[in-house]
Amino acid sequence: MTINKLAKKLGYDPKTIEEKASMLFVVQSLRSVESELWEIGSKFGVKTVEELDQKIASGKITESQGMEDLYRFDFLVEKKKELEMIFKESMEKSQNRLNLWESIKSSTASPQWNLGI
Repeated sequence: MTINKLAKKLGYDPKTIEEKASMLFVVQSLRSVESELWEIGSKFGVKTVEELDQKIASGKITESQGMEDLYRFDFLVEKKKELEMIFKESMEKSQNRLNLWESIKSSTASPQWNLGI
């Protein structure tokens, strides 16, 4: 179903639906990235790419055990930054950002983030 058809059926402005849908997608993507970061970090007992790299360099983790995860961890950190920037920019552009954020929080049960809103 297109956004315009959905908006007409529900009696909403198509721009509002598009804005909320986009933000929900970004929030869900961010949560997925954070979950994978946590999974890799807890696997090796690290919180940063640098910590994982140090454990590999010092021999605490073999290259065969950690190199693939190191590259994935690094990629995910950059992806998280990108998603956070997109979220922040979208919130700044949103005309009704507080209501939009409250709506997103309640529909996704997301963690309490300090976004300066």
